[in-house]
Amino acid sequence: MLAAALAAARPAAHATAAAAAAAARRGISSAQLIEKWSSLLETPAAAPPPGPPAGSAESTRELRALVSDAIAVHRAEGAGGLVPDAVPALFMTAYRRLARSAEQRRALFALLACEFGVQPRAVDDAAALWAARRRDGGPELQLRLADRLASAAQPLYLQLLLPLAQHPDGIAFLVRLRGDLLALLAEQPGLEHGAALRGLAQHLRGALARWFNVGLLRLQRITWEATPGALLERVMAAEAVHVMQHVQQLKRRLQQSDRRVFAFFHPSLPEQPLVVLHTAIMDHVPATMDEVLAPQPPQEQQQQQQPGGAASNAGGGPPGSVACFYSISAGQPGLGGVDLGHFLIVRAAQALQAELPGLTRLVTLSPMPGFRAWLVAALRQEAGGGACAAAEVAAAALGAPQQPGSLLQPQEAAATRAALAALGRAAPPPSAGDGAAGAADAGNGGGATAAALLELLEADAWLALPAPHAAALQGLLARLGLVYLLTQKRRGAALDPVQHFHLKNGAMLLAVHARADLSAAGLARSVGVMCNYGYDLPACGERNSAYLLDGAVAAAPGLWDRARGRAAAAR
Repeated sequence: MLAAALAAARPAAHATAAAAAAAARRGISSAQLIEKWSSLLETPAAAPPPGPPAGSAESTRELRALVSDAIAVHRAEGAGGLVPDAVPALFMTAYRRLARSAEQRRALFALLACEFGVQPRAVDDAAALWAARRRDGGPELQLRLADRLASAAQPLYLQLLLPLAQHPDGIAFLVRLRGDLLALLAEQPGLEHGAALRGLAQHLRGALARWFNVGLLRLQRITWEATPGALLERVMAAEAVHVMQHVQQLKRRLQQSDRRVFAFFHPSLPEQPLVVLHTAIMDHVPATMDEVLAPQPPQEQQQQQQPGGAASNAGGGPPGSVACFYSISAGQPGLGGVDLGHFLIVRAAQALQAELPGLTRLVTLSPMPGFRAWLVAALRQEAGGGACAAAEVAAAALGAPQQPGSLLQPQEAAATRAALAALGRAAPPPSAGDGAAGAADAGNGGGATAAALLELLEADAWLALPAPHAAALQGLLARLGLVYLLTQKRRGAALDPVQHFHLKNGAMLLAVHARADLSAAGLARSVGVMCNYGYDLPACGERNSAYLLDGAVAAAPGLWDRARGRAAAAR
């Protein structure tokens, strides 16, 4: 096994640095490196990999030697030096040949991250030189010593990976490489050398963020008629929020005159969408996905396509006055953590405002992917008789009249137990967590009520409730959704990842809606609850600063009162 060979053969970190330095002293040239490794790695694709099989100790030694030689070549050329394309191509070929399984990739990433990471002896030497000589000369000497110390503190693998960007296929390769690494870390969270591997992923993220600067990105509208079929397939595959089951769903999104789909592209990946944004042009702010995805009536579509045409819009604003962003999905896993979505929303909004002068509002209909997991965990804690940490946080933030240690308010507790009875199920008996209040009020306390709500959520039984009870549960879920979004945080930032994304962009929370997405995915991630955010582009900068500096959640007037139960909950 390559992993075992790696563990057995791994030298001390300074030995790797010494090997690279020795290669540099030998004066290996680009031509020598290419000649040395081409015969081993460059063979027709149909042929079996030459040399030892991937996963053997010998293949590990070969890759170690290749990395050392390649670093030596880049060092000899100096920063910004020209290295033949064949040098980075050798490493890319080696990765493809020697990392065909997850286990092989894990071992190769560990080789890079551990043996070719930060070299402690080099850092010690540079730090000692800084301490000994920084007062000996003027600013020029200090700058040279500081530069040497900063360079020593950088992982050695950057001297191999960053120059790959000079190769025509290098940036695309690094995106795929980081995608493989992130997938490995997600599949094996307790992985040995996890810290070193996460450091490798972070260094690659920083480099990719510079290379994928928004100034280099191209905004393209995706259309059914003009976009090549292969690209349409990639757009469909990238959709992760509201997955499309067949191509006709994509066709409907692209052909309707009140729909727009935009994507970002980069010169290094000209046919690969980096991030895709789906938009609906509407006359009102939608509360459900059914409103967004409903086919446009032919008459209305014809009217919108005609200059000056006006469609019926009873109960809403002027036709085409609202742009609703209802899905934004990354197309390249290797760019995870590189913030492209914010810029795509801004650029798409600018394009829409230029195309549609009557556009007055920019909103979203967004999922709350952490809501169900948060709610179920809090209710289980409460049902078990323990103090509900989420309820205590909410009570401190809201000052709401809910029962101590419970997410639910007294009237909601009664409605929950009545709803369970309406399905012909007996309400659970009061538990120790109900306390005196539960015993005095027919078990309306936290523990028994939490157990009742859990039973309603199990297998989404609440969807079968008759109308009066269904309305009560919808109001409860919508209010709890507000509690989740307004009060629940992690390290000062929003607990919900989608909310964090929009607040970081400077958006404002507008509303929360129950029964908004009753698809299997919508029920699984948020019990069908969704929310609207609003984008007021001139105000986004101020809201962005307030959120990043103070954790402030920009929310429409009345939402805090609704979360406290002092007004009718959002639908």
